[in-house]
Amino acid sequence: MPIGRWEAGGGRSLARIEIPGATCGDGTPYAIYVSRAPNPVDKRFTVYFGGGGSTICATNENPCPTEDVVSSMRHLQGMVDRLSTASESRVVERVFMDHPDNDEFMGPGHWLLLPYCTQDMHTGRRSDLQTYDMTNPPDNGPPNQLREQVEALLDSGRTIASIEAEYPALEIAAVSGGPGAWQVDSLLLHVRHRGDLNVQAALQYVFAAQQSIDPTFPQNAKIVVTGGSAGGFGALMQFRRFADFLDDFPGTALTLVPMAGAPIERWYSEEAGGLVYSPALAAEIDKRWDFYAGQRACEIAGGDHQPGGADDCDDLHDLLDHYRLQRYPGRDIRYMMVANKEDYVGVEVLYGDEPSPYSQMRFMNALAARTLDTEIPHIEFAPVLVDDIDDPDSTFSLRTDIFTWPVCNIARHVKVGARKFELRDDTATPANLRKRKFRFKATSRGMGTASRITVPAPGTRGDPSSQGGRLIVGNTAGSNENVEIELPASGWSALGNPAAPRGWRWRAPSTAAVSSVVVKPDRLTIRAGGEDFAYSLDEATQDSVGVRLDLGDGWAFCSEAAARTAGNPPTSDRFDLPGRFSGEKRPPAPSLCVQSEVD
Repeated sequence: MPIGRWEAGGGRSLARIEIPGATCGDGTPYAIYVSRAPNPVDKRFTVYFGGGGSTICATNENPCPTEDVVSSMRHLQGMVDRLSTASESRVVERVFMDHPDNDEFMGPGHWLLLPYCTQDMHTGRRSDLQTYDMTNPPDNGPPNQLREQVEALLDSGRTIASIEAEYPALEIAAVSGGPGAWQVDSLLLHVRHRGDLNVQAALQYVFAAQQSIDPTFPQNAKIVVTGGSAGGFGALMQFRRFADFLDDFPGTALTLVPMAGAPIERWYSEEAGGLVYSPALAAEIDKRWDFYAGQRACEIAGGDHQPGGADDCDDLHDLLDHYRLQRYPGRDIRYMMVANKEDYVGVEVLYGDEPSPYSQMRFMNALAARTLDTEIPHIEFAPVLVDDIDDPDSTFSLRTDIFTWPVCNIARHVKVGARKFELRDDTATPANLRKRKFRFKATSRGMGTASRITVPAPGTRGDPSSQGGRLIVGNTAGSNENVEIELPASGWSALGNPAAPRGWRWRAPSTAAVSSVVVKPDRLTIRAGGEDFAYSLDEATQDSVGVRLDLGDGWAFCSEAAARTAGNPPTSDRFDLPGRFSGEKRPPAPSLCVQSEVD
């Protein structure tokens, strides 16, 4: 099965399976492609959502006026490719190539390819036929050749009926002229946006078929969900179906690694120095979901999740946090965007002028096999490669310095290990709350870039003297106790030259819950406590506690510590008890930041 310079899967074949009741955008049958693992009871399964742009009416009219058509379908072959299930030779993606990096997970496992033929990012649920006037759509994409190509076919002697039979989505509604000089005056395109319905039907078929072969499959299943371009949206939005299917089987492992395509409401602003909410982006997301009659993950009950009135999951970070922290808490779920339209660093590193799948392969396999030495719950690392497409041994690493790139469109969360993490409380009756104390210190000299404590510049979204700050201290072992304390801009001042400070200091009256915060290069100290510090130590143990310091809305420092231990065998009895918590010395940086109640 040659694909360019690659050979897919060492000669493994794909079975085309038409799904009953599922149809593509042009009304033709929808089909999936499956390659079963050499070992039928293998637990590894890689699912790929195909890509290919999208089509929408800017005004949500049906039929859609020509000036409001937004589509990537600009010529006949492109229309066929995007509205019908592709042939086996064209549907295979490079993630299924024959390469040693795939031996760790994807190579020996099952493969499922979900082609894309509905132009709705795999989210559509419309039951009506959407009609687009393609006579002369605006130049919002590649040059429109549809009308010229249809006119050329008519001039070659083809009849309208034969052209419409070959291209079932097209309607040649009006023509003028005559043989050799035909002119198409009205050209319509009819599309069925039912991608979500097709995915649902296909997965029901696959899950049932796999369980008929291996009834124990759900018990320890290991599934990778990925996709490219519009398929990246599909992977993100459809991930819930896999997790819901396996929700009663805690031994499962799920990996979500979309390759480009992500809903975003926030955009990096160089002027602001961080992420800025964009009403235009939010409106575009809402328009597309509503136009395709798609369902947001937050709107649907499943797993441990019940929908709430404020849930929308329109933004990538909101959606991923929803999956990880709300819908499936405690599940073995890993995710990362391999190359994301929200993260230009990832695109630049992975693709550039000579695309290479090698770094994708090694990263995806290591993440799926759980052999990475760092858990990556967000877009905080970018794969790096030696860009030699013909070298099976091309090197791979994880970039940890992308926070320093100004084009990186993500909030800056630096995860640091603590040198001191101490909490004290009074357990007498009545308690003297003035005895409550919290002391935290972290240093980062010699650490990797992702764990270095650096200072936000004046005038950016991380400048606490204009944007303020916030301290969060919370239990990370399951008690959900959490205290959040606002640190208004008025309490912050620059250390040294205000135009180029060497750090920031928070000072407050002695009665305030947070008395002092100092942020310097490679050094962070926090002192808090007293009656207004609401974190209590009246439980038998804390087990582990996390802290997060937000500076503005584009800068955060996070740390977490388990209780310190001593003795042989080691015990935390002396360090984790009512009234006292002492964190372990130099704990590792946390995999997740402690969450705010409003995050």
